[in-house]
Amino acid sequence: MSHEEETTTNTTTSSSSSDDRPPILAVDMDETIIQSDTEELIPGVEAALKKLHDDGWKIIIWTCRGDAEEFVPRVLGRYGIPYDAINSNLPGIKDKSRKIIFDAIVDNKNVDFGDGWEAVVEELEIRRKGWQSQGITKATIYSIDPRTGSEEIVQEWSLDSAGHAVLSEGDLESLELELDTCPEDGEEFLKAISRSVNNTYLFSSVARGEAFLFAPKKPAKTAFGDNLYSEIFEAISPTAKDPNVL
Repeated sequence: MSHEEETTTNTTTSSSSSDDRPPILAVDMDETIIQSDTEELIPGVEAALKKLHDDGWKIIIWTCRGDAEEFVPRVLGRYGIPYDAINSNLPGIKDKSRKIIFDAIVDNKNVDFGDGWEAVVEELEIRRKGWQSQGITKATIYSIDPRTGSEEIVQEWSLDSAGHAVLSEGDLESLELELDTCPEDGEEFLKAISRSVNNTYLFSSVARGEAFLFAPKKPAKTAFGDNLYSEIFEAISPTAKDPNVL
């Protein structure tokens, strides 16, 4: 998607409110525009961003994704969602700092500063207590294709009303877990999955509640022969058989 060129007589823009430019909106990508695990749109986002863009807002996609320059055009292009820049100021706006210039930001982790720092601290304390009280509620096991980096869920475990771990996605035959605890132990079972499964091509992540997912590091590019779980991975992904492929 081509970016519309902007012109300005200033070499540096330091104010978020300016009469000589359109309003600028910074928008996070994951869990704000799309659901990160499925790449499906968050309900209402398509109509909202199209309306804002039609109303004159310039949209900067502000994301931590390392593959943003490839990922954002591919996904937003699929849905026809307009934007004007990715992780950078609009063309024509020059500023020496690394912070982009915007008038408003939409982010699922944003804390509103409108009521001052006391309100910010109160909100963060509520969030911290919420994370702690929820504990670990989900453990997901993925396989990754070393050629493409694509991920596939092998098993997903969650807690039922009794606090026991239950398989909510996948099947037991796809991966046999050898853990020091059992599903009746609930949260400890989910934690044990996280501690034991991570390796080169098969890895896990745990979540505190539905909204807070802590993803693992991407696996290193090593030969299949160096992978402790190579046989398991090959069984899950039959095409990944070549030990010489990195």
